[in-house]
Amino acid sequence: MSLRKIYIFTLLTTVLISDGVFGSDVRVTWDPNQESDLGGYIVFYGTRSRMYAYNKDVGNVTECTITSLPDSGVYYFSVKAYDRAGNMSSFSDESFVFLSKIVKKPFKLMPNYPNPFNPSTKIPYQLNYDLYVNISIYDIRGRIVKVLVNGIEARGNKEVEWDGTDFNGMTVASGVYICRIVVGDFSQTRTINLIH
Repeated sequence: MSLRKIYIFTLLTTVLISDGVFGSDVRVTWDPNQESDLGGYIVFYGTRSRMYAYNKDVGNVTECTITSLPDSGVYYFSVKAYDRAGNMSSFSDESFVFLSKIVKKPFKLMPNYPNPFNPSTKIPYQLNYDLYVNISIYDIRGRIVKVLVNGIEARGNKEVEWDGTDFNGMTVASGVYICRIVVGDFSQTRTINLIH
């Protein structure tokens, strides 16, 4: 195999990240080298671009799972191919992944009190981070009645009050209403009962 030909392959058609026991697992895949005397591949990785601290000889397979990477920071990956005579290719294109330990639910919406209520109820919620938050009240048909919170909120325990009125300040009818909190891709709802 000539060194001129061995370097022609592409790295990282797929990078998959999953939670491992002691950190994140990253699966790296690449297109195979088509040379008949291919000996295998070595995956290089580390926290600095083109300055890899680790490597793993994976043989002739075109995928590798790097296990238990600490859950924060950027990791860079590249692959070299080698032939049966020990000739080594240059590095493939480099790919990277950013790992961050994310709490699955960055907030919690607690039950309002009192419930049922008249004339107002308090809606407690907790934020684990400084986040953009939307808390709105909907009627049973899914129509928005009032927006209570719509903006960036500092982390911590919070509470908002709903006085049983709509956007125009008019008192709404007795009945069941839905309180919905939206934070990023996450949302949670609670039912609220208004009695006149």
